[in-house]
Amino acid sequence: MKVRALNVRRLTRGFMNLAFACAIAGCMLLLPVGAQASYSLLSNNSAISFNAASVLGLDGWFVDGVSQLAQQSWYYRIGETAELPLVSLGTPTVRQLAANAVEATYSGLYVDVVLRYTLTGGPEGSGNSTVAEMMRIRNKTAAPMAFHLFEYTDLDLNGTPGDDSAAQLNATTIGQWDGAIISTETASVGGMTPTPNHWEVGVAPSTLNKLNDSEPTTLADAVSSLDRTNAAFAFQWDMNLAAGASQILSKSKTLLRGGAIGDTVWFDANSDGMQDADEPGIEGVTVILSADFNNDGAVDYTTSMATDGDGFYMFANLPAGHYAVTVDESTLPAGATQTYDLDGLDTPNRASVDLATGQVNTDVDFGYVLPVGSYTTFTQGGWGSKPHGNNPGALLAANFGTVFPAGVTIGVGNQLTFTSAKAIEDFLPQGGKPAVLKASATNPTSSAAGVLAGQVLALKLSVSFSNTGITSRGLGWVKLDNGMTVSQVLALAEKVLGGDTCALPRGMSVSDLNSIVDGINNMYDRG
Repeated sequence: MKVRALNVRRLTRGFMNLAFACAIAGCMLLLPVGAQASYSLLSNNSAISFNAASVLGLDGWFVDGVSQLAQQSWYYRIGETAELPLVSLGTPTVRQLAANAVEATYSGLYVDVVLRYTLTGGPEGSGNSTVAEMMRIRNKTAAPMAFHLFEYTDLDLNGTPGDDSAAQLNATTIGQWDGAIISTETASVGGMTPTPNHWEVGVAPSTLNKLNDSEPTTLADAVSSLDRTNAAFAFQWDMNLAAGASQILSKSKTLLRGGAIGDTVWFDANSDGMQDADEPGIEGVTVILSADFNNDGAVDYTTSMATDGDGFYMFANLPAGHYAVTVDESTLPAGATQTYDLDGLDTPNRASVDLATGQVNTDVDFGYVLPVGSYTTFTQGGWGSKPHGNNPGALLAANFGTVFPAGVTIGVGNQLTFTSAKAIEDFLPQGGKPAVLKASATNPTSSAAGVLAGQVLALKLSVSFSNTGITSRGLGWVKLDNGMTVSQVLALAEKVLGGDTCALPRGMSVSDLNSIVDGINNMYDRG
């Protein structure tokens, strides 16, 4: 069940005006639940909706106008009976203590339970909010009682169900995260407030179904992580209450902006362990993040991503904890040798990070130097050959759709676009004086740029096939005698081809640039 923010506000607007006035006057509203089914608490950027007479309990939590909660419910059992919803104890009496606080008393034959919620919102736009929960359970009988309390929570962070990650952060805290929002649900330790005896993290509604069957439930102490799914979790407290005794429990739900870890895997051309301005990132490298939230040596959560065209990666929306960032060696260019990571090379391709709440650490970089001579290029004639056996034309025909799902384009400004391997076969090779494009075209068989267009297309094919791993990775990061990398030469050549001759370095002509591109195309011809 979901409650939209508009409905909650419309339902409670009149009541909240009265609640504010009463809070200012120093009084409390004492109402039987029949007088009002739902109560709204307001604080800064936050609002919650509490339905005292419903199994749901909290049925809305809105932070900066975005719904964060699908369902929160309390259950109990006495001894080894089946669980029952808290509301089954009887019709509650509700007190609106203040604009941001409400208290409900459920009085049953054997126990009384007092449940209090206090909302503390953060500044507008901060994404921060806390719901403090206090519960007092009193044994009304003249005999000891084994009382078991359960709290079930199904958060849909950022208002989007089915894409959250969750894990047990420590013995008293479960974390859930999505987008830029981190939720932690913590049961306080110390004094009269007990640590949960059991907990469970699972895919909704599996745990909820356990609490609604006809058998007594003990939560599974499941500590495995969940990544991008419809996560839900529950706590269980087992209390032995003496005759007439009470037990107080307090806990909180907190929403905070998450932390992040990044950011670059790069080609360290001069092997000095420092990322220079002209040293490019390495695309397509898999980076793995693993977390040990409670420092017990076991991995609580893991995920991975590939670096983008600039070698950039970023794991966002992370709770505080101890993390390890690992580069998957199998996705590096062949023969790559590491020159740098954050905590040194004693743990190759791996760096450890301790992340504080909300901290963004962008210093977790990895540098690599690449060998010369292990790459593959093809000349214009090779790429333009008719497919036969294992020749370059056959390689292009077999992989064109994978490498270039939207076609391949060369040139910046004026451009040539090729939508198939056959269009490239019809275009290559090109001859004539190297020049620049005068207009854009799709699937041409010739151009005003002469041989330069053919050389640039051949180099772009070679670099793109290397970037995707079809040929040896890393061609683009090879550094030439002139100090430029292959990728930098390609980027320059595309600008000039498109008509920007002002991009040429001082003293370099279009013909000189064509010779450099032609030299690269022949440098590793056929590997």
